[in-house]
Amino acid sequence: MPENTNKKVAFVLLRHGQDFRKKKGVKEPSLWEYSCKEHNEDGAAICSKKDRWNYYFEDPKAAKVQIRVRRLNEDGRRQSYELKAALPRWLDENGYAPISRVETKDPRQPNGNEGRTQNPFQTVYPMVKELEKDNKELSYIRLKFMVGTPPDDELTYDALKDNRGDYSTVLCWDCQGLWGEKVDGKWPSKAADGSILKRLVDDQVSTWPLKCDDIYILTYNSTTSKFTVEHHLNLPKLVDHYNIDIDKKLYVDGKDSTE
Repeated sequence: MPENTNKKVAFVLLRHGQDFRKKKGVKEPSLWEYSCKEHNEDGAAICSKKDRWNYYFEDPKAAKVQIRVRRLNEDGRRQSYELKAALPRWLDENGYAPISRVETKDPRQPNGNEGRTQNPFQTVYPMVKELEKDNKELSYIRLKFMVGTPPDDELTYDALKDNRGDYSTVLCWDCQGLWGEKVDGKWPSKAADGSILKRLVDDQVSTWPLKCDDIYILTYNSTTSKFTVEHHLNLPKLVDHYNIDIDKKLYVDGKDSTE
């Protein structure tokens, strides 16, 4: 299999994009998007007769993903397209291997349960589809969905690295899993024990990640058997640097209720 022997393998961590903000006296689920339009900003997503969004991928283990509700607002959907345009380009220009593996929380609802968040999946979806289109070396981009915060054996070098050669991995999650649960309505002052960032890089990140804005580029040192944060990227700065201008038709649908 082809390998990117001259490029470094990156492990990219980021929080999902902006979602519908809570409103006083309004139940949060009432803000979510349940009506799948025939033509929607997800492009390749296909609406089913039961108002489900069907997403299709080349990965044989995730060939079809169906979700009942979407929770990213217009800003979050814009961020997802900015991520698609900026991250693969930055990795390539800075000597990192291309992305072949993307991991998120499982967005699918078992037995109609709406408890799982779709935000991380929605955030990476446009990028995965673009990677599939641009991929010249592999038969598919590997997708992995997990329920709950990943256990320790899922956060090892061997588990995170794609076994098809030297490629980079993206892990998109919520702040609770990356940083820790809120205490008295506030995020912890440092990464909580058991959080993804704490387990991977201990105290190398000093504050909780903002939604899709903070992107951490990790590498693995086989001598010390530890991950290191090599770069802390800021998505808005990448957008400015690359002069990225996303067509509003891709993410504005005229019904956003967050303002």
